[in-house]
Amino acid sequence: YAHMGRWRGAGAEDHRAVAAALLRTSTQDFAQLRLGELSGGQRQRVLLARALAQGARILLLDEPTASLDPRYQAETLSLVRDLVTEGYAALLITHELSWASAFATRVVVLRGGRVAVQGSPQEVLCREALEPVYGPHLWYGKDPRGAGPIVIPWLDSGS
Repeated sequence: YAHMGRWRGAGAEDHRAVAAALLRTSTQDFAQLRLGELSGGQRQRVLLARALAQGARILLLDEPTASLDPRYQAETLSLVRDLVTEGYAALLITHELSWASAFATRVVVLRGGRVAVQGSPQEVLCREALEPVYGPHLWYGKDPRGAGPIVIPWLDSGS
């Protein structure tokens, strides 16, 4: 709809853009369904396809992996990383520190609506930076593939 006139229907170029976006997001099976018929995770993927079909070059993604199983979480974030490599800009909001460590090039942590810490994943996703914000309930490690830090929520069994 982003490029259609008020009284103009979808043309061949629009259909090509939608087909390419559905293919890119692996959502072609949902093309004939209404948004209300989709699960939460399916809806997340279709909304990303919609942004791509509209030609958006700046992506504002608020919890794009919510309601997705781990496979589609990884595929979605991998696609976003590929899009950034292709020249798109992406701002992704997530509470999943492990995904931020695996895919982000820059991390900003908010506390009380203000920036608490920002920098590269290596600078931000460490005990010194995160414990003042989240407390001591995180486990810190290194990705065995050398991709960067890993942060996982952790509660002591006595807590």
